[in-house]
Amino acid sequence: MNPSDYEFYENHPSFDPSSTEPYNPFSSLIINSFSDLAALDDSLISDPRFLPVIKEQFIDYVSNNQYSVLYNPVEDKYIFPLAPKRGNKSYAYKQYKKFEPIMKAFEERSFSKTVNNRSVKHLTSALLITFTFDHKQWSIPDAWRSVTSAINSFKSYLTKTLGIRYGSFLSKEGTKSGYPAPHLIVLLDNTVAAFRHKGKWRVQSQTLVNNLKEAWSRYSRGSFCDIQAVIEGKIGKHNAVSYILKYATKTVSLDLKNPNDTAIFTHAFQKLYNLRNQISKDFLQRIDYAPTHTRLDIISNELKLRLKERDKLLAEIEQQDLPFPFAIALSGRAQQLMGLNQTIERLLLDIEWYKKEGSPWFFISGGFASLGAAMLSLS
Repeated sequence: MNPSDYEFYENHPSFDPSSTEPYNPFSSLIINSFSDLAALDDSLISDPRFLPVIKEQFIDYVSNNQYSVLYNPVEDKYIFPLAPKRGNKSYAYKQYKKFEPIMKAFEERSFSKTVNNRSVKHLTSALLITFTFDHKQWSIPDAWRSVTSAINSFKSYLTKTLGIRYGSFLSKEGTKSGYPAPHLIVLLDNTVAAFRHKGKWRVQSQTLVNNLKEAWSRYSRGSFCDIQAVIEGKIGKHNAVSYILKYATKTVSLDLKNPNDTAIFTHAFQKLYNLRNQISKDFLQRIDYAPTHTRLDIISNELKLRLKERDKLLAEIEQQDLPFPFAIALSGRAQQLMGLNQTIERLLLDIEWYKKEGSPWFFISGGFASLGAAMLSLS
């Protein structure tokens, strides 16, 4: 035995060399729910052998349905909606309704036209960039945590250094390997020539293609990106916006014998690292989409800003490495924190009030494990 063998047995005392079962290094972990994964060391999540655990826990999380009870006093009716969770049908429907008007607005603008009436050559102002993360340079957790910052650096470089102006829609999709492979639709100020090659539309300007690839390589430790031209608003036969949202707007398979690993890991890692898809205002303007903001939307957006402000303040206070009461007293930020808490409390009350004003439905109770349990709660 060499020294590493001794170290292995010291670290894995339960290992039985006579066993015919393959050794599972994660068998001793206590994981009661999907949320427990967030507390695990990165070295575990980085191990490809751990992906089945993530998949199993996420499927268990999605399968654990919860129902609420809502009452409409105007019609004297009750309904029992399924609570939306990433990957279930309620969440998929909610996402579809959110993005449906954007898909339609995008579809109404082709962003491309033929050149000299030739179907094999087009001019387009819409591109689809698919990013990858080099598995040798990135761990799975590091890649997911860096998706937003790496792509923001890429976009900033395009604008400030290359002088490219655009609107963008970023979808943070995953892969069956567990790594992210996000999609970015960019709508340019100018059109570029595109030609069909091996079933896909490609940008003719090699200079532009090289600039985009080098920009991504610069901020992704040498990783690769693929660039396609969006023709008639589509990638292949699909609406380009619908294409990049194909997992956000669909349910995941809960069958462990026939799972869609790409869909599962997309949702699982987005939830694990609290990631969201991002649409720029310029993108919405370029597709002539003007969202209507209700008073409830405005209050909700303000609440998000105040919550972020409080999280930042708490992080600064906790850096003092003292018990919280002492840390806040010595920071001189107690008054600021109290003011933020009061503002957040007021905004939460305002949201509840506007929800009731805009809808006849009142929340009665929730957290029921089945539809039957929710209905029985009224008896």
